[in-house]
Amino acid sequence: MEVGVDGVGEGVAYFGDVKRNGQEMCRITLAGCVSNEEEARRALRAKARIWIDEFHRREGLPAVADQPLVLREP
Repeated sequence: MEVGVDGVGEGVAYFGDVKRNGQEMCRITLAGCVSNEEEARRALRAKARIWIDEFHRREGLPAVADQPLVLREP
């Protein structure tokens, strides 16, 4: 997951991109609910894990040798 920071109005938004095979699958954004980058990384990691787990449930187990979505920290 790549994490970035964006200015949004009066606040700051943190975002994380969930990718598979280099293709962006989802962008998760947090705005106004975290006070620093480390806290944002923890929250984004948790939200990304939930999204990945839900995606796998919707898609079912891969029938082919497709690279699964995984959460990687830089």
